[in-house]
Amino acid sequence: MGSEMARSREELMEMRKQMFAPIEKKLHESWSSEEDSLFYYHPSEDRIVLSHALFWVMSQNLKGRIR
Repeated sequence: MGSEMARSREELMEMRKQMFAPIEKKLHESWSSEEDSLFYYHPSEDRIVLSHALFWVMSQNLKGRIR
């Protein structure tokens, strides 16, 4: 079962690459520099997503207190 999940994850990642490759290529061609890009790639992308998720979860407690 673990190998099936790994394979399906790999298949999903490959499908994602195929679907978004043309869009990403077009965006990349329109940039004058990496800093101007809308989606700047960072080598620690997973950590960035995790930090945003943690911020969102932790800020939900503040939402009730601020209003």
